[in-house]
Amino acid sequence: RVYARNSRVQAVGTAFTVQLQPGAEARVDVVVNEGRVELARTELPAMAATPSASAQHPAVSTAFMTLDQGQAARFNRKLQQLAELDKAALAKQDAWRRGLLIFTGDPLSEVIAEISRYTQTSIEITDPELGELLIGGRFRVGELEALLDVLEVGFGLQISYKEDQSIELSARKKQ
Repeated sequence: RVYARNSRVQAVGTAFTVQLQPGAEARVDVVVNEGRVELARTELPAMAATPSASAQHPAVSTAFMTLDQGQAARFNRKLQQLAELDKAALAKQDAWRRGLLIFTGDPLSEVIAEISRYTQTSIEITDPELGELLIGGRFRVGELEALLDVLEVGFGLQISYKEDQSIELSARKKQ
C-alpha cells in the first residue's frame, strides 16, 4: 500500500508507480505495469491529528477505482481520469526503474520537473515560452550535465550556473 496525499494505492500482486504532482491542483498519477491496483480516497479520523495518534487510528479508505496492467489514472479530490497506455507509453513510464528518463516531444517545463526529482540542483526556466519547447531524448537518471549539454548545443539555450547550486535556463541572446 502506498498512501499519497488523501489517497491509498494498493497492489494486488503487481508492479506500479505513484507520482505526486505539486501545485494548486495537486494530484496523484498512478501507472500499472503488471497486475492490478485498487485506488481509494483516505480520511484521517478527527482524533488522529498527530502522527502518533494516526498510528493508533488508521485512515478510513473508500475504494473508487481498480486499474489493470497498461492503465493509468490521474486524480485528486475533484478529478478522475483513466487512460489506456500502449506498450511504448508503458515502457516510457517504467524506464526510471532501469535508470532512464525518456522524453518524446515533452514540454521543457515537464522535462525539468521530472529531472528535478532526481537532483538537489534547482533548475529555473526564466522565460515561460521556453517551457513549451518540445524535448525528446533518453537520459540516465542523475546525469544532469548530459541534459544541459543537449539543451545548450541542440536547442541553443543559455545555461547559467548560480552560486547556490541552482541553474537558470534562458534563450540565448542574439548577437
